[in-house]
Amino acid sequence: MSSPIRHALYALSLMVICIFLQSRAQAEPVLDRVLTGATVIEKAGCSLIRVGFNFRVRYQSHFPGSNGRELRIFVRAIDDAVATSQILVRRESLRAPAARHATIAAIEFEVDRQAGPTLSIYFRDPVFFKVGQGSDFTSIVIAVPGRKSSNTCEPGLLTSSAETPKQPRAKAQRKLPPAPRKPTSRLQGGELSDADKANAARAMKEARTALGKKELVRAIQLLTKVLGYPENEHSAKALELLGVTRERKGQLAHAKAEYEAYLVRYPKGEGAERVRQRLAGILTSRETPKGQLRKTQRATANTPSSGKTRKGTNWSISGSWSEFYFRDESIRTFRDTSLPPDPNEDPEDRDVFQNDLLSAFDFVARWENSKHQSKIRFAGANEQGFEDDGENETSVATLFLETSVTHWNLLTRVGRQNRNTGGVLGRFDGGLLSWQASDKIQLNGVIGSPVANRKDGPFEEDLYFYGVSIDYRPFDMNFDTSWFFIDQRAEGFVDRRAVGAELRYFDETRTAFATVDYDLNFGELNTAIFSGSWTFPDKSVLALGADHRKSPSLFTTNALQGQQLDNLRDLLGIFSEDDIRRVALDRTATSQSATIGYSRPLNDMFQVNFNATWYDISSTSASAGVDAILSTGDEYFYSAQVLATNVVKQGDIFVAGARYADRANSDIFTIDFNTRYPVTREFRLNPRLRFTYRENKFDDGNELAVLPSMRLNYDYTRTLSFEVEAGAKWSLREQGTIIDEENEFFVILGFRYDFHADESSGWKW
Repeated sequence: MSSPIRHALYALSLMVICIFLQSRAQAEPVLDRVLTGATVIEKAGCSLIRVGFNFRVRYQSHFPGSNGRELRIFVRAIDDAVATSQILVRRESLRAPAARHATIAAIEFEVDRQAGPTLSIYFRDPVFFKVGQGSDFTSIVIAVPGRKSSNTCEPGLLTSSAETPKQPRAKAQRKLPPAPRKPTSRLQGGELSDADKANAARAMKEARTALGKKELVRAIQLLTKVLGYPENEHSAKALELLGVTRERKGQLAHAKAEYEAYLVRYPKGEGAERVRQRLAGILTSRETPKGQLRKTQRATANTPSSGKTRKGTNWSISGSWSEFYFRDESIRTFRDTSLPPDPNEDPEDRDVFQNDLLSAFDFVARWENSKHQSKIRFAGANEQGFEDDGENETSVATLFLETSVTHWNLLTRVGRQNRNTGGVLGRFDGGLLSWQASDKIQLNGVIGSPVANRKDGPFEEDLYFYGVSIDYRPFDMNFDTSWFFIDQRAEGFVDRRAVGAELRYFDETRTAFATVDYDLNFGELNTAIFSGSWTFPDKSVLALGADHRKSPSLFTTNALQGQQLDNLRDLLGIFSEDDIRRVALDRTATSQSATIGYSRPLNDMFQVNFNATWYDISSTSASAGVDAILSTGDEYFYSAQVLATNVVKQGDIFVAGARYADRANSDIFTIDFNTRYPVTREFRLNPRLRFTYRENKFDDGNELAVLPSMRLNYDYTRTLSFEVEAGAKWSLREQGTIIDEENEFFVILGFRYDFHADESSGWKW
């Protein structure tokens, strides 16, 4: 491995070259705009990789279906408005964490693909994988067993309790009981009488009631009673629940025996998959030395969790530094064919759209012991413009301190952070307090000030909010709810006062998310969203979504739109408070959308994806000197894709897509070809070609555009990567006798450098 000095010289050399060439780098900087981080949880024979987002996402599909060196995951934003505010660059990346069963080369997010937002995971060697929705709906989970397929390595092993920063409960420290007796002897043979059927059903019902009341000892007695009868319709479920109950009681050896007995007697079916997952978790947890807190459900962003805990305080530091240069310029030529040419006129118009150097830094420090776990997170960037009017701007996306106290089940986080649940609408400066009151209930309190722009300092606006929420899991691990109240003030005015709820369902094949946000101040429904997906036995996926919301979100400060005044107090000198609320409603449209997506793997090489979306934004009313805005009317978007892998070389990916947009004023047709070709393990090529044709509906205007590009990625080491991308856009617009021709050119050049250190391994450069 190269020395730190050698790495530093290479990094410094490239930065000098970037500035000299005036080309902006993007080896995909770590910006914390879309992606929040990647963590790995290790279980027996399985690495679970969780990639977090700053907004809610719905898993659509992935390709290839089961194995390869590159994995593309297609997602959709559940909150379109929040996602639009976060997605400010075309591409973003994460520092790749270490994983026992997968060597991850890179993680990146790209937003301009024809299939929609795409999360790509690049592995250094071919591995098997399975992909699923994170149960918190702000993450995607990838289960990687390694170079061999596994039926027990499933994304569903990572439950919401593992994804959120909750502490292991103290009962996890109980000592294991002595080895249990063989459970299979309880399953009796013989005929089942009517009386036995009734008694078994009654005992099963009472056992479920006891479980709901957390009367675990009584539940064990009743489930054992059910299993004492000859085989019946409740036997399989009773044996599964008996293992679950013993696991909850801390009797892991007993639970292991029950699960093993279940798999012997019922080796197939949905229940068997659930039991295999639970058994895998127990096998991993038993690696933990006695007297230590179990860590099988804890994730680390830098190294895979081994399930073992060191004495004293453990610490780690990791992060990324990147330098990227962007240059984008165009030459436009205007001609009017109805006029004779003017030899003295320069028909060319040259513009430089972008000539910037982007420096980004992401940093995480963690430390923990048997009593608490803490971390500091920072993500920020500096953008230096090189044109005459170029600005030097610094922005902070994230800066917070988080601490969780193990024995109190308490978590606190203070600073600039992002939250999209409990009524909070994105990034804010403030504090969060969460208490895990029981296995089913978590209480949350939040106070802070919204952050509209990452370049803003803390508490720059006279805005603050406070809110409370309850996360409640009423039935089982597959279903949970959140209920919230939030109040926001602006200059002493009630800006927003809302109540609402979120419902989340998650299992091996189906996911569902729904949320409602009702504003008490206006007496209006602010948001209603539904999103769901269903994975069928043939691995095809059906995804549905529906969205009804105020656009923008309903606030009293919406009344300032179009006004010469900067604050509500000045506006109060002209209008009453009731009038201000009415004007705010007049400035707020209602958007509605519905989408359906379907993907199906044809075989190991090919997959097809289809999507259709309907969208409408209502009109706004004229008032307070501001004109009305007309409705967009119904707009429709359709897309189809064919994906192929291993066509020319093992690990390559070819994508061909078509898209049709039926918009209010025009029809737009797009054809896109995209290829990812691995030349070597370290060097990748990504040629792309796009054709777009737009035809106006109410005049004879049209536009034809061709966009070729080539991108090169080179992983010099596991911690230092380079990227170069160059492309062009040629477009021809015709409107009557006017011909507008534009030639646009862009180049992206940059590098990213990752670092890591902890108490055992020291620095890794």
